[in-house]
Amino acid sequence: MKYKFTDQPTAPVAEEQWPTCHLCHGPVEPWPTEEGKPVLGWGNNPEPLGTVDQRVCNTCNTTRVIEARILELGLRKNVGRDG
Repeated sequence: MKYKFTDQPTAPVAEEQWPTCHLCHGPVEPWPTEEGKPVLGWGNNPEPLGTVDQRVCNTCNTTRVIEARILELGLRKNVGRDG
């Protein structure tokens, strides 16, 4: 499913309509409304592992995309060091 930034609905969305994660192919988690019903959220930008018109789930964002961005910037050797 192609998903654009301008397509964020405000009404609850059925699970079969959730966008698919570009990396793991699982569902991009919806954001809950105040009533607790799922509303399709933005997902996460997968760059550099995808393009801006693709989306990734929160798990892939934290476990793969952020690390790829750090590696791309050449900061991996400094991660976890004090000072």
